[in-house]
Amino acid sequence: MTLNDIKDYIQSNVTLHFVKYDHVNRWFTQTEIGYYEIEHSGGTYSIMKPEEDYFAGCYSDLSSAMNACIEYHRNAIIKAIEDGSKK
Repeated sequence: MTLNDIKDYIQSNVTLHFVKYDHVNRWFTQTEIGYYEIEHSGGTYSIMKPEEDYFAGCYSDLSSAMNACIEYHRNAIIKAIEDGSKK
């Protein structure tokens, strides 16, 4: 299996599953590389990635915000594999 095969697999198969907090308009998921959170406020959605302390971005719907987190997560995994293969 080549590095490109691994990248293709990650892009096609890695996803995140979000859970909604009961009392607020927030969704979250915990991964091996950290915690992702989505907040709905003022009609838009914002995301917080593992290395961030504040919500950022402006997404028109929950699906777009989730997809942004998933894409970031996929790219983080690929980068970690690429960095590891360079050692």
